[in-house]
Amino acid sequence: MLTKYFKDVLDNYLDSTSVGRFNKNHEMFKLINYTTTDAVNEIAKEFNLLAKGSCGAGV
Repeated sequence: MLTKYFKDVLDNYLDSTSVGRFNKNHEMFKLINYTTTDAVNEIAKEFNLLAKGSCGAGV
């Protein structure tokens, strides 16, 4: 599933940022900051690590 999330981001990020306001309600924002980050953290916690999504920080 993680591979699908990364592929989605890589394939669609640029196009999706030009559609609608890019904020916490934007689908790509949610995919990066929540969905993908949660999936990465499932793996990272095994190594006592923590991932944090920060898409859109600083515009």
